[in-house]
Amino acid sequence: MEIPDENYTTGKSLHLQHIDMENVKHINDLANNIIIPDLQNIQDNKHSWFNTTLVILIIISILATLSYLKIRSFKKQEIRRQSNQKINEPLLGREELCS
Repeated sequence: MEIPDENYTTGKSLHLQHIDMENVKHINDLANNIIIPDLQNIQDNKHSWFNTTLVILIIISILATLSYLKIRSFKKQEIRRQSNQKINEPLLGREELCS
C-alpha cells in the first residue's frame, strides 16, 4: 500500500474546505435574503392574527352584553305586564260580579 503524499491530501482537504466555505457562504446569503424575511412575515402575520382575533373577541363580547341587556330588559317588561295583568284581572272580575 502506498502512503499518499502529504501535499496531495492537504491540497485535497484545502480544496474541500474551499468548496465547503463557498457552500456555507451561499447558504448564509440565502438565509439572510430569504429565510429571515419569511420569518419576519410569519411573526407579523402572527401579530396581525392575534390583533384580529382580539378585535373579533371584543366585538363578540360587546354584542353579547348588549343582547343580554336587551333580553333582560325584555324579561323585566314581560314580568311587569304579567304582574299588571294579575293585579287588573281580579278587579275586572269583581266589577263584573258587582254589576
